[in-house]
Amino acid sequence: MEERAGPGGGPVARFCAELKGLRQDSGYDMRMLARQLKISRAQLYAILDGQIKRPPDWAAFVRPLVEACTGGGPGDVAQWRLKHAVMVELYEELRRQDHTRPPAGAPAAAIPRGQIVVGEIPCEPPGFVAREALGRLAAAMERRSVAVGAVTGLRGVGKTQLAAAYARQRVSDGWELVGWVPAETSDALLTGLARVADRLGVADPDGDSRESARRLQEHLSTRPGTSLLVLDNAADPDVVRPFIPAAGRTQVIITSTDQAFTELGEPVAVTPFSRPESAAYLAARTELDDQDGAEEVATVLGDLPIGLAQAAATIRHRHLTYPRYLDLLRSVPVRTLLGAVRGGDYRHSAAAALLLSVQAAETADPTGLTGLVLRVVAALTPHGTRRELLAGLTASSWSSPGEDGLDDALDRCVSGSLLTWSVAGDAVIMHRLLGRVLRERDQAGADWPGTVTAALDLLEPRLFPLEGGWAKREQGSELIAQIEALWEGSAAMVGGPGPLLLRQLRARSWAVGQLRATADFNRAIGYGKRLLTDCARILGPDHVETLAARENLAATYASAGQLDEAISLHRQALADRERLLGPDHPDTLASLNSLAEACWAAARPGEAILLHERALVSRERVLGPDHPDTLLSCLDLASAYWTAGRRDEALERFQRTLASYERILGAHHPDTLIARNNVAAAYALTGRVDEAIPLHQQTLADRQRLLGPDHPDTLYSRNNLAHCYQLLGRVDEAIPLHQQTLADRERVLGPVHPATLLSRDNLAAALAAAGRVEEAISLHQQTLADRERVLGPDHQETLRSRDHLAVALSLAGRREEAVLLHQQVLADRERLLGADHPDTLASREHLEQAQAQAQAQTRSPEPADPLPARPMGE
Repeated sequence: MEERAGPGGGPVARFCAELKGLRQDSGYDMRMLARQLKISRAQLYAILDGQIKRPPDWAAFVRPLVEACTGGGPGDVAQWRLKHAVMVELYEELRRQDHTRPPAGAPAAAIPRGQIVVGEIPCEPPGFVAREALGRLAAAMERRSVAVGAVTGLRGVGKTQLAAAYARQRVSDGWELVGWVPAETSDALLTGLARVADRLGVADPDGDSRESARRLQEHLSTRPGTSLLVLDNAADPDVVRPFIPAAGRTQVIITSTDQAFTELGEPVAVTPFSRPESAAYLAARTELDDQDGAEEVATVLGDLPIGLAQAAATIRHRHLTYPRYLDLLRSVPVRTLLGAVRGGDYRHSAAAALLLSVQAAETADPTGLTGLVLRVVAALTPHGTRRELLAGLTASSWSSPGEDGLDDALDRCVSGSLLTWSVAGDAVIMHRLLGRVLRERDQAGADWPGTVTAALDLLEPRLFPLEGGWAKREQGSELIAQIEALWEGSAAMVGGPGPLLLRQLRARSWAVGQLRATADFNRAIGYGKRLLTDCARILGPDHVETLAARENLAATYASAGQLDEAISLHRQALADRERLLGPDHPDTLASLNSLAEACWAAARPGEAILLHERALVSRERVLGPDHPDTLLSCLDLASAYWTAGRRDEALERFQRTLASYERILGAHHPDTLIARNNVAAAYALTGRVDEAIPLHQQTLADRQRLLGPDHPDTLYSRNNLAHCYQLLGRVDEAIPLHQQTLADRERVLGPVHPATLLSRDNLAAALAAAGRVEEAISLHQQTLADRERVLGPDHQETLRSRDHLAVALSLAGRREEAVLLHQQVLADRERLLGADHPDTLASREHLEQAQAQAQAQTRSPEPADPLPARPMGE
């Protein structure tokens, strides 16, 4: 790879240039040197090119490099140690003079403490031209009356690079926040804004990306510090408008091809280079002294910056003259490779220049890996593709690219101006126009299926189990963006059902489940609707994947608390599967069970019990009494019995199911531990606390050993053990366990996960039992507000929170408030559960106690019931 000249200014840049010269004189291999320094070659090139602002560290970088390149002689090391010390002193003196805090440098260098940089900001490309438009943008953004700059122009004129240059400067200036958000689709915009909100600590605790974006808009409208938000490649002003800060000091830059965005802010038009700019750019990048030839190339390419960048890269690397390049350019069969230019919004000459650069990079790599990297990156999201994802390409059946084959391929692409590194140095970015040209080439040449296959081979192994979706939500968000980009690129190529199409639909089904697991329900429902529509349109309404998509959407509605929609879809899915697969097919029985669970969640215990009983009988007959699905139906039916107040029947079923699990799976299987937990909890709630405690202690020990201390099931066991201690009046033992569980759940699951709310409610109840009533009231109020918002006002856990708060208020002598709350809870439980339900009876008792003003005799509330059998994953 050719080494580029550094910027040359300042003590740090000069020192880096000396290091670069030392490396070149020694001939030490860059690959080996990067490995010794434990950094990527991209990082090493960036440092030697002077693309950093702070002095490189002596111990971690300079000394090992000097020793490698000089042999480590004491005199050489001492000489370079002195050079380094002088450079650091000069740097500090300049820093004192400027009264500025220099930020960390470009790729892979650390961001200053306290500064927040979010998103994949493109690095400065080779030969970057600081255009007049950059000055106009900076001037517009400095006007106090202007908070929004709309950077508009044709594809390929450099809008993104202009915004990136401004963003890099703000990072360098030490601005407190610089956020880079892709905005070409609503999903991409919401995902990026939610990521910024999360870094600022203002994201929606429930995980809803639209709510996070709204909260970010409110925060930025009043944020006092220096902030910049870039919305790149925006497509729809109506989608973007609600999320632009209404006031405050935050600057917003929007890049788009749509002139309508100029209505949202100060317009900054970006046009192709002027002819003198084009000629100067080509001369600087190619080092050719041929003004007429440069102008002829610029004329053919329409002065389009992206075309000129590709031309310069090809001319430089292939040692061409301008006339020879034009001959090659005219020989590129654009119509053959691409067909008609779709939409007519970019020139054939620009496409030819892009393809010529691509062909040069592909030809230079006999392994074929460079071409594969370009094709895959073009098929994935334009926001950036992480190097670690592309590493899987070297495991393919290509011509032995070797351990460093990917780095060689990426170096070749970056050197040829086909890819750029992100500022963080961990992702590569392709210009959208180049990506489009490559996708169209693949599709016109029938190579698209191979590209999609390679991309899916990278993505599918990373689709983690949804049980860990909440903890891996950032990783999941990136995977969803890649899956959707791959699907959008395939839209024009979709034919009939085939293995590749089914793989894409199943990846999208995983995306719906992941959005559901992170409680991003608005996006999950929208995504699920689109998936169901696509499955029905492409595969037909009766295809197995269409039925699965309907079940997936129903489950999403249920998780979002929209139970009427969920029940309707579950009924339809059940009817379709009974018609197509028969009443005894395992998928049909799964639909039956899902419908029963939705009815149970909707506080319709009678209907839920009938459906669960039907599912259990069918599974016992079809699958056998020992099948895992049959045992699961046993637990679900026991839960429904418990909810309906039939606790003796529920306990008997829990005990019988535990015995089956121990016999079939063994005493330490995770499913056996779930069944044992439920038996112990049932014992506790029926007065057999002394029998419950040993079971909970055993289950907790097994889960800590088998699953780890932070696993959700382990936290359930600790919660339930604390519950038992509290029932026996051992609140001094219960409170520390509840506090530990609450802290762990807030750290692992987040502050408003249903399990976290359960822990907070239980801790409040324990504090009330210990006489710490004011602390208990504060926790109960917080939990009630969160449950009303997350679960809805009629959810059983919300009613439980309201009941517990009323009891705590009564204990504190605030009897009038307590009576009003008890009356509300009693009315809601009579309406939802019936007059004879145990929870309704408890509410009536609490109300009578409050009305009698028997404060001294009012018992504290019990901790939240850890049953039914599988609450929130249990």
